[in-house]
Amino acid sequence: MATIRQRKTGNWEVVIRRSVLPKAHYATFDTDAEATAYARRIEAMLDQGTIPQALQTEGKPKTFGELISRYMAGNSISSLDHEVLGTVRPELESIPITGIHIAWAREWVIKMKRERRLAPGTIRKRVGAVPRCLEWHVQHDEIAINPLRQPPRGYANYAPADGESRKDVERDRRLHPDKEVRIRLVLARDVDCPSEGSNHRLSAGGC
Repeated sequence: MATIRQRKTGNWEVVIRRSVLPKAHYATFDTDAEATAYARRIEAMLDQGTIPQALQTEGKPKTFGELISRYMAGNSISSLDHEVLGTVRPELESIPITGIHIAWAREWVIKMKRERRLAPGTIRKRVGAVPRCLEWHVQHDEIAINPLRQPPRGYANYAPADGESRKDVERDRRLHPDKEVRIRLVLARDVDCPSEGSNHRLSAGGC
């Protein structure tokens, strides 16, 4: 019988243990309903003697790429994290599990500044999505540590040794004068629209 439990993060975790599986299978979902539906589907397949391909090959991951792929497949993650992890996977996928340590984390951040010349905001997005992936694997005993759990304060800012400073680009969008005039004209053309004995104020465009 699958175990379904709510984690401190608010997500719901499914744990399936069967003698036919090489190890316990974990998956995380946003809601109890999603977790329950998934558990029932997988257990129904197992009861029929069918082991999903993803569960057959679910041994200990050996590379960073496997960590990212398994995390993305077993979790309902935000669209931003999905995009960020998809972007960083090519540069991280060949790193062995044994190569994920404090020194690697420090060098990775330095590389993003000195070689990639990424803006601080981009660095923060990456050093946000990647440790969430690593932490999930730590909790499931697939890696020993998450070296990015608590990055030093100001890690994304450029120091003198990092070369010419990069700053986040501030988006400052202003209305074209003609567009502002058109908007004001629309707002000025509010009309009264009768609806079952009541008057409702609606923007020009009719009732």
